[in-house]
Amino acid sequence: MPTGTAFEFDAWGNSILHVEGDSHHSTTGDMENHSNGNIINDAGNNLTETVESVKNRGAII
Repeated sequence: MPTGTAFEFDAWGNSILHVEGDSHHSTTGDMENHSNGNIINDAGNNLTETVESVKNRGAII
């Protein structure tokens, strides 16, 4: 069961909710995979996100 979530915002200010274990393609075709809690942008690895555990943080980030 997912233990963490993270938000990011697109160019229009819309929030995108990530849940640990999900994956998606960005509009540039890059793949983001959340299966291990870290998201590394495949295009040059220039974007890294972290999905932190809600249990450890006590809050959703």
